Amino acid sequence: MRIEPQESVDPGVLLDRMTDAFLGLDDEGRLTYLNERAREIVCAAAETEYTVEELRGRALWDIVPEADETELYRRHSEAIGRQEQISYESYYPPLDAWFHVRLYPSQSGLSVYVHDVTERREQEERLREQKERLEAVAATLSHDLRNPLTVATARLELAQETDGDATEHFEAAERAHERIDALLSDVIDVVRAGSDPEQCEPTDLAGLVHDAWETVPTADADLVVETGRTVEADGCQLRRLLENLLRNAVEHGGEAVTVTVGDTDRGFYVADDGDGPPTDCDQLFEMGYSGGDGTGYGLAIVRGIARSHGWEVAAHAK
Repeated sequence: MRIEPQESVDPGVLLDRMTDAFLGLDDEGRLTYLNERAREIVCAAAETEYTVEELRGRALWDIVPEADETELYRRHSEAIGRQEQISYESYYPPLDAWFHVRLYPSQSGLSVYVHDVTERREQEERLREQKERLEAVAATLSHDLRNPLTVATARLELAQETDGDATEHFEAAERAHERIDALLSDVIDVVRAGSDPEQCEPTDLAGLVHDAWETVPTADADLVVETGRTVEADGCQLRRLLENLLRNAVEHGGEAVTVTVGDTDRGFYVADDGDGPPTDCDQLFEMGYSGGDGTGYGLAIVRGIARSHGWEVAAHAK
């Protein structure tokens, strides 16, 4: 039997294999050690590529000037002064990322462990929005359904009491039921709109706009398409978003309105030459808000679909 000493592994190699960042700072904020992940984060924040050797010995606050406005800068002196471990989560705008940071102080400086928690924070935000959306749906339904149900019930009672022609009451009850059906259909879409897209793929925006236009009652409205953009999206959800935007433009812009779909620097817009919204633009996307005879869910669905794709949507008056 042969017994041989196990080959030792350089601790630095082990740290470089970590998916989390680990770095050392002295009491002046100078870098004394960085693993590979920490080097990547520092370089991304500085928008400059450095080697570990080029970074070691330099003050982090000099390499990344914005770092002196971060929580790490504020907590650095606190941890060393108190000689106590500090843990916190913070958002860093230049990297559009959330980090869980642990500071381990010593007499000579600070060991910093950084774990990217962006995915978890985004999931928590999606769950929070979904919870708020479901609560809003429940509250809106309890209010919005009550009126057409009351109308339908009252009209059916009047029809039973009518000796002659009760057509008028039956027609009113039918309209109330149609209203209920529309509300329920839109509520289902609101709930679905916040779910993650099933399959995102390159989608021809112009083609989808024309397809959506065919499903919208447009009367004498005209469509102008000024986009050649291809977007990464779930085609079914994007079509639903476009249908709602086009329908909203026609319903509120007038029968002879011209609706234009074009490109912005990072996305696209839907505009019309009507009079514009009669209210605060932010209010248009609120659940249940309607400036006419609609259910008030159309633009809430648009916002839900946009957010599920990681997009932002906004309305602007002329």
